[in-house]
Amino acid sequence: MSGRERWLVHALTNGMELSWLGAWATFATVGTMGRPFPLIEATVAFVGAFILTRLSSGKGWRVIWVAAVQAAGLLCASGGILHGLYSPGRLLLDRAWLRDFLGATRRPVDWLLLMLVLVWALVFWIGGVRLAVRPLSYTVVCARFDLGLAAFVLLFLAKLVVAANGGQVDDRIAHLFLLPFFVASLLTIGTIRLRSDGRKGFLSGYRGLGVFLTFTAGALLVAATLTLFSLPYLTLAAEAGLVALKGAGVAVSPPIPRRRLPVTSFRRSRPPGRKAGGWSWPSKSSSGLWGSCSSSQSRPLSDFACTCCSASSGRGRPVAPAIIGRPPLRLPGFGGSGRSWQGCARGSLGYAVRATAIGHSLLGHAGAGSDPPPRTRPRKSAPGSSSGSHA
Repeated sequence: MSGRERWLVHALTNGMELSWLGAWATFATVGTMGRPFPLIEATVAFVGAFILTRLSSGKGWRVIWVAAVQAAGLLCASGGILHGLYSPGRLLLDRAWLRDFLGATRRPVDWLLLMLVLVWALVFWIGGVRLAVRPLSYTVVCARFDLGLAAFVLLFLAKLVVAANGGQVDDRIAHLFLLPFFVASLLTIGTIRLRSDGRKGFLSGYRGLGVFLTFTAGALLVAATLTLFSLPYLTLAAEAGLVALKGAGVAVSPPIPRRRLPVTSFRRSRPPGRKAGGWSWPSKSSSGLWGSCSSSQSRPLSDFACTCCSASSGRGRPVAPAIIGRPPLRLPGFGGSGRSWQGCARGSLGYAVRATAIGHSLLGHAGAGSDPPPRTRPRKSAPGSSSGSHA
């Protein structure tokens, strides 16, 4: 196996181990403390332990020096994880958060939670150290894949047991580690399975196509692995950004009511030619869209303009359509009182008949020398209605 293949397999195995360890650590801290485990600091601790062990092993160092380097690395990793969990908004090199952390008063429950966090920091560090000294063989990688898969199965069973007993764990991140675990594991197993020390080359005539396909497949697999592995971290970043946006909105919201537009009272503009008491009829001879017409021809058009049905007072039932500026229309032959749905339907049917008569009237006067349309005899107005109403 070449050096590049070895580093690729090491990176994929790191992704395998970090996936199931991060899922369990997140579930444990969310269930006990109500906050997610600092995954970025945990990843740095795991990778740092792996690199430090790879650099210190096989160099002829004394055991005391190796132990001192490992202890210093573990101490730094634990401090970073504690900073990410208890003081994420402060600088790591600022000693103020360390003084506040050491001087805080804690209950027995808080001490237990602190011990849990330190145990998880130790687990991540030991995982990186053991991965650095573990041989890269097909059997070992398959065994680690089985272990990680069993860890995810136990995690989902634990969630199921908690939900069945009436508990609730607001863990929206742990299950996101399952996809990168599968992708990294399958890539690692396939790479180790197909490795060989023989010379590799492309077939004659297919070198360009082989280079293109190899580069494309490798880029897609690496991008997919990094994206899936970064999905939990992106989820945490999105939640933090949402909290920041809410805080910014709360800070900006007080000046908004002072900048509201003044409330103005609008008055309905009265159309030209309309009086306060009703609708003024057109002049005796007016020209418009239909040309020149007399008042006898313009009145049916005015009569046909009607308003929508409005709710009756206190009963929520529709009233028959009313002519603009006139009392409710009562057509001869329909007898609708205008106080029920039947009266409204009859009034609508009367309007349809009136529209047909208007159309015939307009078509009849369009040609020169045609006879004027027959005029309907006006009906006597009801008591209390306007004297200018026409049938």
